[in-house]
Amino acid sequence: MRSGTNWSQQAYLKASNTGANDLFGLSVAVSGNTVVVGALGEDGNATGVNGNQSNNSATDSGAAYVFTGLGPPAPQVAIEQSGGDVRILWPLSAADFVLDEANDLSASPMIGWTQVSFPYETNVTQVSITLPLPAGNKFYRLRKP
Repeated sequence: MRSGTNWSQQAYLKASNTGANDLFGLSVAVSGNTVVVGALGEDGNATGVNGNQSNNSATDSGAAYVFTGLGPPAPQVAIEQSGGDVRILWPLSAADFVLDEANDLSASPMIGWTQVSFPYETNVTQVSITLPLPAGNKFYRLRKP
C-alpha cells in the first residue's frame, strides 16, 4: 500500500507447495483484491482447482495460484428491525463503501448483488440507511466501489 511516497507491505504471498525451480512469481496478474501468480516450472500433476499438490510427476507442467481478499476487510454492518422497516448501519470511517443486496446466496454461477440506492444518512459515528422490511430473505454486504 502506498501513502504519499511511502510503501508498506500488506501481504506475503507464497506457494502452498514450494519446490526448487518452480519459478513462482515469474508471471503475476492483479485485479482489485485478487492476485494470480504463475509458477511455470511447478511439477504437480494436480488438475482443476485445489487438486492434490503432493505428486510431482508432471515435470514443468506449471501452476497458477489465486489469492483473494487481499484488501482491507469490509467493516461490519449492524441491522436493526423496527416495525415495518430495517435499518442498516456501518462505521463512518467506511463512508466510501456502498451497500449491496441479494435475494439468494446460492445463485449459480454468480450471486446477483445489486447496489442499494442512495441516500445514506450519516451522523458523527455511522452511516445508515432505512429500508422497508422485505417479504423474503435479503442479504447485505458492504463493497468498496
